[in-house]
Amino acid sequence: MDYYLKVSPEMGRGLYTGYVGIQKAKLIAQCELLIFDEFDTVLVNQTNLKYYTFKYNDKQDCLVLGDGEIFNHSDTPNVGYKLMTVDDRKVMVFYALRDIAKDEQLFIDYNADIKVDVKSYMGKDMF
Repeated sequence: MDYYLKVSPEMGRGLYTGYVGIQKAKLIAQCELLIFDEFDTVLVNQTNLKYYTFKYNDKQDCLVLGDGEIFNHSDTPNVGYKLMTVDDRKVMVFYALRDIAKDEQLFIDYNADIKVDVKSYMGKDMF
């Protein structure tokens, strides 16, 4: 693992590169997905859990498991992600968009799949 979890006063929990940086295009993490059916998608989007879901398709959302839920948001992310099928499993793959220096925080763009109001919940401890 090329990253670690750290808590900061500004961002709360977040992921940071380890003692060495991460090269552009390198795989950072592969996380399993919990895919909601259409009914559960509607229900989840009526709760604070909606801030942790990703768009899976036009009718379904998903929750990425493990460290995939700990990436913080930036409008200029250094980490990209994509949904994939690996060995018949649905996963989210996180990869470096550019060279990332050691001890630099890892950010994704929460707006990459659907526009969200990140200011409404950034810095809040929802659970």
